[in-house]
Amino acid sequence: MKSLRIDTLPDQEAIVKRWRGGHASPEVSICCITFNHGLYIEEALISFLLQDIEMSFEIVVSDDASSDDTPLILKAYEEKYPLIFNVLYQTENRYSQGDSPSVAHTYPRARGDIIAFCEGDDYWLAPSKLRLQIDELLANPDVDLCFHRCVKVFEAGLGSNSVMANYGEVPKLFSSAEVASRGGGFIPSPTVVFRRAALDRLFEFYDIYRPIVAGDYLLQTVASERGGALYLPLIGSAYRQGNSGSWSTRFNSDSKFAFEWWRKLLRQVGNMKCFFREPIAAGINVYFSNLLLGISRSDKIYVTHKLRIYKEFGSSLTIGRRAIFLACTFIFNKFVHSVFFRKIFSVKE
Repeated sequence: MKSLRIDTLPDQEAIVKRWRGGHASPEVSICCITFNHGLYIEEALISFLLQDIEMSFEIVVSDDASSDDTPLILKAYEEKYPLIFNVLYQTENRYSQGDSPSVAHTYPRARGDIIAFCEGDDYWLAPSKLRLQIDELLANPDVDLCFHRCVKVFEAGLGSNSVMANYGEVPKLFSSAEVASRGGGFIPSPTVVFRRAALDRLFEFYDIYRPIVAGDYLLQTVASERGGALYLPLIGSAYRQGNSGSWSTRFNSDSKFAFEWWRKLLRQVGNMKCFFREPIAAGINVYFSNLLLGISRSDKIYVTHKLRIYKEFGSSLTIGRRAIFLACTFIFNKFVHSVFFRKIFSVKE
């Protein structure tokens, strides 16, 4: 295990002293899911502990049976901060069995009225991030979800860092329908802070329609249902992309994995159209249609897989969009992905 920075951090007593109401019950829950994030998890944990807030908080972590140093790192922090950390160590990988690590194993253990989320390979940049978002939620009692801008951080040589969710220099309230229509990428996951009340609808959907593959999108839709989503121009989090073993790396390199994931996502979004009322259902339908057209333009999915997706879900598209899907399916493909060219030129898989 690499050398940890835990000894450079404030001890538990120093953190608890800042809490205005003691530590009988946490007011804020920082929820984190992790799997084989040994290279990154400590940076996330440090960014949680250094948050400058006077409200009592807990750090609720679910480790999905990591096989690297992640459990050892978590245990070191759990030992130093027993009042703050609440860690679940799975012995079997639950995600591979259809469970959502966040919805099934993390959020149910959260006790705070305010909940923040960050995956174990992402981290927070600003010590004031959590306080500013909580202040905005308290000042806007009709809003349940707050988010902000985020830096996309690539591994060395894999891309240039960029700003995500850059929606202007002033705060803005997005409607629930707009949040639903823009998909999970509209709100970066390490920027999400929301009221506990949103969990009731989240659990309701999960009990009916599990499994889910896009917990971020479901959470954002549920948490914005009552009063929309409040955007802050703060750059307060970092989202890693391209790191070894990440979901995005496998998605971009494994066509079969991508195909199966797209099918599961489309089923989830289709179920969401049934679950939510208008105008959110209309927003979800826009996203559903855009997802299908995005699949047709992808060069990472075989033509045969695209046609199977079209057969299963294409009937929900308008006639015009069906024509666009089929045209793009054969135009936007790598040469070897086309069954037609394989037959003509005997290209082997």
